[in-house]
Amino acid sequence: MIPAIREFLDRLHQMLDGSERPLVDRDHIEVTTHDTEARVVIPHREPDQPGIEIEVGERYVFVTWTPERQRVTGYDDALRVIEALLDGRVELVVTEHFGYRKRCSSIDGRLFLTTRMPALTFRSGTERRRFF
Repeated sequence: MIPAIREFLDRLHQMLDGSERPLVDRDHIEVTTHDTEARVVIPHREPDQPGIEIEVGERYVFVTWTPERQRVTGYDDALRVIEALLDGRVELVVTEHFGYRKRCSSIDGRLFLTTRMPALTFRSGTERRRFF
């Protein structure tokens, strides 16, 4: 494994061990490593709640929290997003209208990811969701 990925995983473990996060199922955290990438799954303690999946490469980090998947260019930025997810500071707002769906994710009230897509829906409404 390349040193940059090893350092990222060490910093992630320090973050997980550094504070009490009662909704993280620490006994079932999965870490899979290869030569040039690693995959980490941080499950939620409640089985019906989605966890966080992290894919780490030499020049990228993908952070997935259902239904969002974000490519983060820097390891430091990825750790900030993961920490915000684990602390419950990320809010996802899903707005549906006839013909399209818009998802907006924000950290501490500041928008950082917007996804628009066509959707075959006949309902209109807004749903808010927090993670962990």
